[in-house]
Amino acid sequence: MLYSLFVFCRFAFFEPPRPYGDGLEYDYVTESLFRHGTPEVLDADITAAQAKLAAQSGIRDFPDPRTGLFKTDSGHRYSYHFWLYPLLATPAKAVLAALHGEEFKAFGIVNALLYIAMLWVVYLFSPKEKRLASTALSLFSPMVPYIVWPSPEAYSAALATIAIVFHLRRNPARAALFSALASCQNPPIAFFTLCVGLGALRDAAVRWRRTRHPSALLPLLRTALCSLPVLAAPLFYYRHFGTFNLIHKVGAADFSLITFHKLLSYFFDINQGAILYSGLLLFVFLFGFARNLLRLDFRHLDLALSVLVLAILSLPAPNWNCGLSVAIRYFAWCYPFLAFYVLCAVPFRRPRLGHAILAANMALLFVVNDAFAGKMNNLHHTNLAEKILTHAPWLYNPEPDIFAERIAHAEGRPSYPVAYISRNGRLTKILTTRDGWVRLAADPDFHIADPGFHARQLAKFTPKHPLRYINITRRQITWAPTIPFRDRLDFATLAKPVPGLGKPAPAGRWTTQKRLTFALLLQDLPPAHPDAAEALLLLRFDVTPLLSPSHPDQTVEICANDHPLPPWTFQYGHPAPDTTLRIPRTLLADGALLILHFRIADPHSPRDLGLGPDTRKLGIAFNTIELLDRTP
Repeated sequence: MLYSLFVFCRFAFFEPPRPYGDGLEYDYVTESLFRHGTPEVLDADITAAQAKLAAQSGIRDFPDPRTGLFKTDSGHRYSYHFWLYPLLATPAKAVLAALHGEEFKAFGIVNALLYIAMLWVVYLFSPKEKRLASTALSLFSPMVPYIVWPSPEAYSAALATIAIVFHLRRNPARAALFSALASCQNPPIAFFTLCVGLGALRDAAVRWRRTRHPSALLPLLRTALCSLPVLAAPLFYYRHFGTFNLIHKVGAADFSLITFHKLLSYFFDINQGAILYSGLLLFVFLFGFARNLLRLDFRHLDLALSVLVLAILSLPAPNWNCGLSVAIRYFAWCYPFLAFYVLCAVPFRRPRLGHAILAANMALLFVVNDAFAGKMNNLHHTNLAEKILTHAPWLYNPEPDIFAERIAHAEGRPSYPVAYISRNGRLTKILTTRDGWVRLAADPDFHIADPGFHARQLAKFTPKHPLRYINITRRQITWAPTIPFRDRLDFATLAKPVPGLGKPAPAGRWTTQKRLTFALLLQDLPPAHPDAAEALLLLRFDVTPLLSPSHPDQTVEICANDHPLPPWTFQYGHPAPDTTLRIPRTLLADGALLILHFRIADPHSPRDLGLGPDTRKLGIAFNTIELLDRTP
């Protein structure tokens, strides 16, 4: 009870709503239902919703509102996501409007109430011997990060869980009803509704053979009637658009995209796969399912098949790197089928201990992933993915949009080549087409040390494999944003974007991450003296560290063409160190290119130091570079 109160209060009063996923689209539909009682979205509904979002929630960035909204031949506009979930949020929105509250919180409140209701149903109606385990696995469900999202992941996950509980209690009518309602927002769940119906048909046939009495068919009739909501969305869209699936008709789902590699990505991708929010539980499911099949043990086969079918029917999504929190959001409503199959069909020698370990596994993932925060993390590689891409890039070949969008930190069609640059400035992996690979050779920021490697990889592009990953394991190609340099470089006027450097400012450009790499293309450099072993190139850097009494030290490690140079150590209240780099001329193998790597030991944000509102992690500001000596 206390936990229920905590969850409700958190999302009703404290957790700010976030316009993630298709949240704005759902808000427009909810506004329509609130204003005139229909799901038709009028221009006035969009204007009113955006005004409330700006005034109440501080949201002012509105993408094209027509995204996800489509007009019928008669000019009526509807969302291609069904309106049942917005309808459920409308009463909460009405209450918030009456109380002059933040109406966008209606979704979080509804999601929290569904989560609480789900937990109570699981606790009250699960088999006694599995009550604690099933409640624990539901408590730490991957639906939790989506409670704060104004989208139906939590809705579908909660209703699917309730459906499974009633299915295990052999109440097919209730199971069919809740799974059918869940399928209104996420249609793949209709497969489980079908399984429940087939089970009811089988049981009715057995009872009919026994009694030959019409009453034997009543449970089947109730189940069929309770399954009818599964037809609501298809019939609605057929009525208005002449198709049972508007999402597929407008190209937002493409069944040709179903591949085995994408199915593996659903479960095991280290950026967004189900493994990130199931861990040990996923492996136990796969092992138990395989073991049961080999032993011809088909108990609860419908739950296991639902996991696979729901995963497969999620694959037609063209935007595979969709908005998500921790794991791909389609897994939020697939998870209950996986969890309950493990509890009910996978045998353990010591069931209580096995279930306790699985619950502890989910609790750990719940805490590590900060589940209640509901952060969207589809535009950055996870720490694990970064480590593998840095040290063993051949081990990870994700779906192309996962790789490309998390490097660009933006959604959309990439421009090839797409290169992964590790935090230490090393190029390790490239995703490209043949044309992109050709362009790479002409790009001044890519430096080809092995022309033969480039030619061999070019020959491997074929019509069957137009898009390829190429692993750079032996520095055959290096990368650094290359800046022409003659005598002096002023960073405040430098137009070229350099990853890891902020925008130009009067004081220069601040580093915004721990590592920074760029290259200087030295122009008009005289040839080296025959006794060049002792000759030095002197570059004086004018830099400014971010220091304060609470952050008095900063150290910067430096490498020039992979050769370590003496570090810079700054101390608050002390004179600045000598920041002139003395670079042996022997390091300039090609005589003109100098690749510099900087590692800032401990960047801080000005806000943390009480120096301003800036939340970026800043290290040092680069102001100017000056060539002191051109002589050999």
